Amino acid sequence: MKYKYSFDELIYDDEDRDLIIIVEEKIQLVAQFLMSDVQIDSESYIQALDSVLNGFSDYEELNGNVCGILIHRDKTKVIDCLADDGMGNWCEIETKELRELIDIWCNKLKRFKENNK
Repeated sequence: MKYKYSFDELIYDDEDRDLIIIVEEKIQLVAQFLMSDVQIDSESYIQALDSVLNGFSDYEELNGNVCGILIHRDKTKVIDCLADDGMGNWCEIETKELRELIDIWCNKLKRFKENNK
């Protein structure tokens, strides 16, 4: 993994907990993407990324509730869809690295939910 990341928990007054991922500043929008859109529907993103990485498609584009992604074989652009001015903040990450971060996040989130029922 090229990028550093860590996990933390948010603990609320009612003792509810949420898992968060912390990433390098230059890919901060990726963390937002993982904690929002991927957390809701990881399978759609995994299928689209795998389609491009495996050569079945040259390009895929998906839009979630918070972020959109423009997937090319080498790089993927993650875009903040909530911006007031149209195209908001965005960052680029290697497509393979994003795919790996999705797996890492989904596996960690699954274990977190199992341990915090």
